[in-house]
Amino acid sequence: RNERDGFYKKNAYSYDWCIAIKVYSHKKKLNKAQRENSVRKIIEKMNIARIETKMCFTARRDYVLIKLRASLDRLKEQAALSKYKLQIEPSRVESAASAGMRKEGNTWIWRPIEIRDKFKICKYQPFDFFFATYKDDFDTNTRE
Repeated sequence: RNERDGFYKKNAYSYDWCIAIKVYSHKKKLNKAQRENSVRKIIEKMNIARIETKMCFTARRDYVLIKLRASLDRLKEQAALSKYKLQIEPSRVESAASAGMRKEGNTWIWRPIEIRDKFKICKYQPFDFFFATYKDDFDTNTRE
């Protein structure tokens, strides 16, 4: 990774994915799919999707490598649009369950609950494996 890369300093990660595209001689006849999916067109589509790209050749110059990455804001936006489900931290689920949830009029939507596993029958903890749809403005009181 490039230590001078401002993206890496801000997001703590660099490129996530790499596409290798074979380089053909200018004499080679390309098929329709190869013509329609040129390196230029792939890069344009990635840029329209706000995915950052960086290109280089392999040592033998027989492939073009396209490195891809998306900013954290772009990933959050896509997660919200696709209603991506993420696992909730068990301690947050437990605190929400023990607090319950009220409507604005102070009536209960659901009352506080407490789950104890005193016999240790299950290998999982009661609040493990809860998932919720990602929201950019996520708050423990606004879940789908």
